[in-house]
Amino acid sequence: MGRGLLRALDQAAYVIVTDPVVTSAENKRIGVQELIDWVDAHPDSGLVFRYTVGDDGAIHRLEQVFTP
Repeated sequence: MGRGLLRALDQAAYVIVTDPVVTSAENKRIGVQELIDWVDAHPDSGLVFRYTVGDDGAIHRLEQVFTP
């Protein structure tokens, strides 16, 4: 996921993630900055996300797609 996409996130958006972003096989809700920090630390992770854009053009919902 590119850093440009992360910058388009509304800071009030919620992010749903699982392993390896959080140490859990269960979906967890984290903040935008927590995801940005994780991506900065793992730039070649190859994670896939699905997102929803609001009327303002910002991403309001971002979910990690589990790819075993």
